[in-house]
Amino acid sequence: MALIETRDSPQFIPEEIHERDLVRARYHTWPEPRNGLVTTVRKDVLTVLFMPAIHRATCYFTVKAQEVADGKWEISYTADMETIGKAGGEDGIIGSPDPEAADDGSTD
Repeated sequence: MALIETRDSPQFIPEEIHERDLVRARYHTWPEPRNGLVTTVRKDVLTVLFMPAIHRATCYFTVKAQEVADGKWEISYTADMETIGKAGGEDGIIGSPDPEAADDGSTD
């Protein structure tokens, strides 16, 4: 299932991402991705808590659905560390992986 759906404007799908989900996200201008925890899910914005290199500090970043749809964000997200969804990037919206197409680790 995709992370974003487009109606009048792109929106996050609330059944796909939830508060307390783990996120690894990289904005197109950031050199490295940031790991965080989703604290708020609205139809147009996610708020993610992350720990910067400075000790005892917490910071937040927001992810706009429109920016994900525009490919400005690369996002991996999971609720259980087993199923990892992906969205954004240059290819646009990717969505959750298809379990049928999962790599079984074998080499051909």
